[in-house]
Amino acid sequence: MNTSQPEAHAEAYTQYTESVWKAEEATDAKVNAIWEDAQRRLKAFRKGGNEGYRKGGIVDYTGLAMVHGTTARPEAFLSAADT
Repeated sequence: MNTSQPEAHAEAYTQYTESVWKAEEATDAKVNAIWEDAQRRLKAFRKGGNEGYRKGGIVDYTGLAMVHGTTARPEAFLSAADT
């Protein structure tokens, strides 16, 4: 099938536009997933009303954790393999 140059340009533009829309949808989904993960991590960080892990606990995420070690009473951390 032979198409004219304007028709070919229109088809190419349509395909390009559809690709951009798909990319934007995928980006929005990824941004939403990152935002939800950040909120979950923040909630874990604020565990116990900003008490962090004052009384111990299990850290089941990768990220920041509030700890309460001092020079006189340092805190130690173990890997999952060591626990």
